[in-house]
Parts: sequence; C-alpha cells; structure tokens
Amino acid sequence: TPFSKVVKQVEKHLASVSANGILSKKRVEPTDNAIRKEIKCKGIMQTHVMMGRTTYDMHHPDRYALYLLNNVLGGNGMNSRLNVALREKNGLVYNVESNVEFYTDTGVFSLYFACNPQNVDRCVHLVEKELERLREEMLTPVQLATAKKQLKGQLMISAENHENVALSMAKDFLHFNAYHSVDEMLEKIDSVTAEQMQKVAIDVFDPSQLSQLRYV
Repeated sequence: TPFSKVVKQVEKHLASVSANGILSKKRVEPTDNAIRKEIKCKGIMQTHVMMGRTTYDMHHPDRYALYLLNNVLGGNGMNSRLNVALREKNGLVYNVESNVEFYTDTGVFSLYFACNPQNVDRCVHLVEKELERLREEMLTPVQLATAKKQLKGQLMISAENHENVALSMAKDFLHFNAYHSVDEMLEKIDSVTAEQMQKVAIDVFDPSQLSQLRYV
C-alpha cells in the first residue's frame, strides 16, 4: 500500500536518528495572561474584533465537549448561533466565527467578526448574549442530537481529503503515539452530554475572562 511504502522510506532514512533527549526537554508552563482590551487604529473602513482566551489542552477530558460547543456557537455552518444572531437576524456582519485549538499543554478559544464602526458595541453585546445563553440554558435533546449530527458530518467530509487524514495521523502519532480513527472521534462526540457542555460553557464562555482586540 502507499502508506506502507511511506513507512519503509521513513524507516530507511530516519531509523538511525536517536530520539534520546527529544522528549526530555523542559517546557515552560503556560501562564494565564492578564485580560486585555486593546484598540489598534489602522484607519480602515470596518472594525475587526477578535475575542479570546486560553483553554483546555489536547489531553483534557472535556475537549470534545468544547469542540462540539464551539461548533454550536460559531462553527462551520450557517445555523451557528453567532451567525444567526449577528448576520441572519440583524444584518450586522458579513462573517462571524469562533474557533478552538488544542495544543500539547494549553489551548485557545477565539471568536472573530467585522462590522461597521457604529455597530461594534451592539455586536459585542449580541456575542455576550449568546455566550450567556449557552452558560445558562442546557441544550435540549433535539438540539444536542442536531449538533452532534452536524459536527460528525463535517468530520466525515473532512476525512475524504487524504491530505487531512495524513496530517491527522502524523499529529496523533507525534502527540499520542497512536492513531485515532474517524470512528473513534465520532464515538467521542456521541458520548458528550448536554450537562457536560453546559459545565464547559460556564467554565470557558465567561465574558469577563475574554481578552479583546479591535482594529479600527
């Protein structure tokens, strides 16, 4: 198979390279940076706003709950809560999205939108309102099932891209020394509960803990 040929070439050229000392390097513990709000004046037509904070690392047991929660909030879908609130209902933005990245010892949650300068405060208010909804209102069984189905569908589509699969395999072997199949990821998503998602929302989606950067 093509994969076995790749393995054979890697072993041929890299088998003699020693791993001694690579894993023993000391990492500096991530620090919680102070919450900051900055405005950068660039003289542009629209105001670009980024909000975010540090969050779970790739080994955290609640990472799949946050992964699913982020997709509900501002993931890759027209029905995300931020897209519905800011764009579909109020026509304030062309694009709004949220993202979560998990690293070896920390993670990042962020959200972004761009709007006319006079609408910034209203947009921020709507964002905070959606964060509050997820903290205070647990997803119904129908909402949870819909969210899981959508995210799993996105993962299945992504798995059709061979480059994505190769990169995912490489990262898994690098960080876990094992490969997590798409089926395993789907099982992890299916195991997430509404209670777990609300707990994560309370922990992560606190507006007072979000730093904010505005380009105006």
